[in-house]
Amino acid sequence: MSVKRLLAALLICLMLWPAAALAETTGIQNLVPIVYISDAAGPADALMDDDTATVWYGTVDMTTDVPTWTVLIASQTVKEIWVRNGARQDAGSYLAAGRPSLLAVTVYYENQQVATYRYRLNDAYAAENSRDYVNGYQRLLLPQAMNGVFCIELRVMAATGSRAGEIAMTDILLSSGQPSAAASGVQMRPAAPTVRPVDATMPPVSGDTGTTAPTAPPQQAPQVTNAPTMPPSVGQGTGVTATLLQGIGVRTGPGTGYDYVGSYFQGGEQVQVISKVWDPVNTLYWLQVDFVAVGGYHYRGYCVREKRVDVDPSLVPDDPAGTSATISERTGSYYGPGTDYRAHNDQISAGTKGSIYAWENGYALFEWKDSSKNEKRRAWIPESAVTWEGK
Repeated sequence: MSVKRLLAALLICLMLWPAAALAETTGIQNLVPIVYISDAAGPADALMDDDTATVWYGTVDMTTDVPTWTVLIASQTVKEIWVRNGARQDAGSYLAAGRPSLLAVTVYYENQQVATYRYRLNDAYAAENSRDYVNGYQRLLLPQAMNGVFCIELRVMAATGSRAGEIAMTDILLSSGQPSAAASGVQMRPAAPTVRPVDATMPPVSGDTGTTAPTAPPQQAPQVTNAPTMPPSVGQGTGVTATLLQGIGVRTGPGTGYDYVGSYFQGGEQVQVISKVWDPVNTLYWLQVDFVAVGGYHYRGYCVREKRVDVDPSLVPDDPAGTSATISERTGSYYGPGTDYRAHNDQISAGTKGSIYAWENGYALFEWKDSSKNEKRRAWIPESAVTWEGK
């Protein structure tokens, strides 16, 4: 959103503030008055009347970053966004039309700060959910109460049940937060599904419903920082000893898009867990493990944790962030940080661009796209064979 649009949004809020009305939905407290909701064509009044009889329908292009709905308020504190997803008149209407399954929520708040979060929504009529939770609403929880909010944009990133891109949404409400049960004696019955932001580096929170992830503090607009002079360390060989529940399939990186190394072991064997990466799409952890395979070959690679590795993720550090890098001279590579690990069969050409994700023992964990195989790859290379900004 441009500065001009931000100023226009503020002006509209101030002009329309006296006319704003609060919904009267039972069970949702501390509602924040919404001044105006619009879509790409203009006002979207059906979304702000707290009435299941009126539904917004529209065709949504999910390939663009244009917001589907823009919500204007008059500089308020917001912690929760409540949505009636899909057409909520009845089950038939709900299942007939498309409804958002993944939303991007962008919040404009005090001091011209902007934060964007993604939410994977519950399907209201799925067997595990009650169609009556808090009158059909589910709660999208912001990481913390955000002050001075004057605009919220919601963008449909994915949908389910959609017919030719047609999407339905019944209502949108905002709240500054629900009182605690201990303080107020009030409990929401039945409980509303609480959906936390999807975050690629963080795991789900126990007790939340749906494909969810925990909170992260809102971020200010990106700022230019000094580039690191050394790629991040992965822990200098330290690891958490873990027992395998069954055999593991190992890849060079944290995902099925990386090249496959092989399958190893059976249940009962032990490995060293070096780091972890959260996969929000498949809602599972990828673990970087260090082990010696049959034949004495030493490897380090990534496998999924779920049902395979008995380890508490909270004890395992996250993978460091990547640093842009370029191979400076043709080099061999290894499955771990040193010549005691098995060597790859091929060489990496000078000029290959990618990222460094760890540094250890004079070796860097380099990631690049292998166009010949259409796969991403990670391999450990001598530090002397790679350069990065600041080196």
